[in-house]
Amino acid sequence: MIILTYFYIQKAMNKPVHIFISYCHEDRDFLKGLQDHMIALKRDGSCDAWTDREILVGDTLDKEISSSLNSADIVLLLVSVHFLNSTYCISKEFQEALRRKEETGSPRIIPIITRACDWISIPELAALKAPLDGKPIKGFQDMDEAYLGIVKEIRRVIEGHGILLPGERYSLPKDNEALQLLSDILEEGRPENRKRAGAMYMQRIGGDSSPDMISLSLNPKSGPVHMNALGYGFPTRQEFCEWGDELYNCGICEAVAIDNDRKWQYYRYRINMDIDLDKLKKKVKLAMHERGLEVEEK
Repeated sequence: MIILTYFYIQKAMNKPVHIFISYCHEDRDFLKGLQDHMIALKRDGSCDAWTDREILVGDTLDKEISSSLNSADIVLLLVSVHFLNSTYCISKEFQEALRRKEETGSPRIIPIITRACDWISIPELAALKAPLDGKPIKGFQDMDEAYLGIVKEIRRVIEGHGILLPGERYSLPKDNEALQLLSDILEEGRPENRKRAGAMYMQRIGGDSSPDMISLSLNPKSGPVHMNALGYGFPTRQEFCEWGDELYNCGICEAVAIDNDRKWQYYRYRINMDIDLDKLKKKVKLAMHERGLEVEEK
């Protein structure tokens, strides 16, 4: 039997690093100075930087801030006496970033000291390495020199892949159904070996009228599963491939591989081999909980 294998060849997508900037509004001048100097990072696609100024009228403040913070690869803290006195900056944004870092290993938190203040007395802040060895931006005679030094360190983190370890350079899908598929793979797939971690759509060919099947493994012999957690029935091949393509675009899965024999056509999405499945599972569980989705543990 001859099996023909085809691959969708797609250009690898280097997604910009998502940066969340936490600051007190009294320090908006420092925010502007930093953003002005980050323009090259933005133009070359290295990052996008988000602040609460992105929130539109009519949006829910807490919801928009939490959404951006929870998807951030890097969190920049513009630390000043105003920042330290802001309950929202210290108790909400900073603590939420610390919680995510402890649970998932991301984001990288970088304190940028804008003005002289007693930040070193806060243990969680003191434990983080600050650019410019913690010297305040305002303490520079030429503040452009300070901003330039900070931006160089941010670029070094991005280009040196210091945000995450190898195998963790991915993002979770924004589409809830794609996230649900990933959760099903991790909860129910249980591959016999690491190379089979993924999902496969099995479409009947050759005039067979039997229904299609899905395997939460790359092994056809692992048997079909019904994805009850999706809540609305069995997905079509198009839906399955849309979710799989989003997992590919997020850096989680390899590009789809399409195999066929006399009876079946297989659409396989394998989780990248360098990804730690246990860490990925923790991140998915956290995201499912934050989005109010049900996780069915087996």
